[in-house]
Amino acid sequence: MIKFLTSINDSLWLGATLKLYGLFMIIWGLLSYWDLMPFYQVKLFKINSITPTISLFPGQKIRLNFDSHQAITRGDISSADWQLLQDNKVLFEEKGLEPTIPLPTTEGGIFQLKVIATLNDNRIKSGQINFYIVQDIPKQVTFSSYTEVNLTTENNTPAFLKNVQQHGAEIYAGNGEWKKVDATTASKNNVTVKLKANVPISSFNNEMLIRAQGSAKDLSNYGTAKVPYNYNKPVN
Repeated sequence: MIKFLTSINDSLWLGATLKLYGLFMIIWGLLSYWDLMPFYQVKLFKINSITPTISLFPGQKIRLNFDSHQAITRGDISSADWQLLQDNKVLFEEKGLEPTIPLPTTEGGIFQLKVIATLNDNRIKSGQINFYIVQDIPKQVTFSSYTEVNLTTENNTPAFLKNVQQHGAEIYAGNGEWKKVDATTASKNNVTVKLKANVPISSFNNEMLIRAQGSAKDLSNYGTAKVPYNYNKPVN
């Protein structure tokens, strides 16, 4: 009789343990789904799935956009704020629902892109992804005389052209150094910058990276232009 009762108690204890374990796993899974677990999370992946990664080059244009897990339209969103971070440090910022920006020069590495969208009813939605910026070796070129380069809306945003018109321009010379260049306005959608003679200019994929003087963290301050064909033999 005692053995029978002991067996029943053991079964009840085992059943209770399994139920508690199952409840614990359900709670853990739910907290993981909502990213509320502080250290470890449970995520579900297909067995045959792989995770793609993206590598981008400095000066390359990218368009920022986002999808919502809930059904909302662009008309429901009043504003969107973007941040480009590395090691949780904010490097650059931008505003707009679908801004197109060139990536500034960096030392390369893994970066985080964060977005915070504010809806018309003041609700907040946010998200984040990681991607790589590859620090490719730029080609440095020089010009034997002053060279004019047109910046138009074909390659740059109106916000960038307006910033250059108001604050002047700088061009990336390499090694984290920016050189001031003269800028003149031909029209609202056309700005000309003049490159000084014999000053090395860094180019990525035959494009020069230019920024408006002012806040270096504002991605709308950055633009690109094709390298003119009359450059001298590359420095390196």
